[in-house]
Formats: sequence, C-alpha cells, structure tokens
Amino acid sequence: SVIFVRDACMKPGGTMWPNVAKLYLEGATATNPEYLSYWDSVYGINMSGLATRVAKELSQEAIVEVVPAECVITNRALLQEWNLNTCSKEDLQLREIPFCLKPSSNKKLDQLVLSFDIDFSQGNAMSASFSTSSACKPTHWKQTCLYLVTQDELEPPTMKEGFVLEGLFSMTTNIKNPRDMDVHVSWKVVDLQGVAQRSGIINTKIKA
Repeated sequence: SVIFVRDACMKPGGTMWPNVAKLYLEGATATNPEYLSYWDSVYGINMSGLATRVAKELSQEAIVEVVPAECVITNRALLQEWNLNTCSKEDLQLREIPFCLKPSSNKKLDQLVLSFDIDFSQGNAMSASFSTSSACKPTHWKQTCLYLVTQDELEPPTMKEGFVLEGLFSMTTNIKNPRDMDVHVSWKVVDLQGVAQRSGIINTKIKA
C-alpha cells in the first residue's frame, strides 16, 4: 500500500521518509534458556512430552519479543537494503539470500533474530538513522525470532570458536494473506575444517 501511494503521489525529485531500509539477521541464545527443559520436571512431575509440542509451535510461527543484547552471540549480518524511493513490490520478495554468522562465544544458538534499520538521508542534508537492533534501546517493534528447534530436533546447535552458521534466507508474501510473510531458512553449522556439523530448515510465518 505504501509503494502504491508513493507511485501515485510522489512528484519527480521527491522522497520518502525514511528513504532507506535495511534488514539484518543475527544469532542468539534464548531469552529463557529453560524454555524446553522446564517441562522435564514441573513441580516434580515429568511433562517432557510437552517439550515436543512447544518446539512444534515455536517452529510454526515467528516470535516477536525483545532480545537482550547479552543474548546475542554472533555478528549482525545484512540481508537486504532497499531504496524506498525506487524499490518495487517484487524487490520486497527475498529469495535465497546467503548469510554467514560467526559466534563470539561458545553457547547454544537457539534462534535467528531479525531486525531492521531505517535511514533519513537525502543529498547534502543532515541524515538520521533508527535501529531496532538488540544492541539499541528496545522499541515497540522489538525483534522477530526464528527458533531452530523443531518437534523432531529438540536440541539447538552449540556454536564453538571458529565455527560459522551458513545459510540461505527467503521471505515472501503469503498467498492467502498478503500482510503475512512466509520465511524459509536452510542452515548448517560448519567447523574449522569446513565440515557441516549440524544442519536444518526453518519453515515459519511472520504474522502481521
């Protein structure tokens, strides 16, 4: 809808504010490290079977939450940058964008975290930027989390020094509801010798 209004109303030489948007991905530990192990003993009762249900729900829909900066354990990788004055609807469809995340500590990597930056920059005018990164003050947009666990694999990968998490990221408009986004991520943890130690696929949805 914004692109439609831009094309219909913006005069030649005009600009959108903001006029630049950037999408980023980084890796983090869970804000609640016991989100699955909690079910092993609930007031002394073994309810571990529910961990599978929790993992299934986490894998089906992205979670919007504030991810504390101390939970982030990798670099922040740029997935895509858009010029909002010229981008098309098709430019918003991301298909198999490669990424590489390098850990800063030896910890479990529970989730991939999406965030965005926007810029107000035009010619020689004074510029300004705004970020929803975990490293910045939280906003109402928070961050969007894609969990790596599934109902078939309850243990998230552990990152070690020298390891990297490589993958391909896709995000496209949902056919039934154009306000929702379908996300597909194929990933693998590669060791110092270039051997894949773990791999997996995320198929989830970001709901409006």
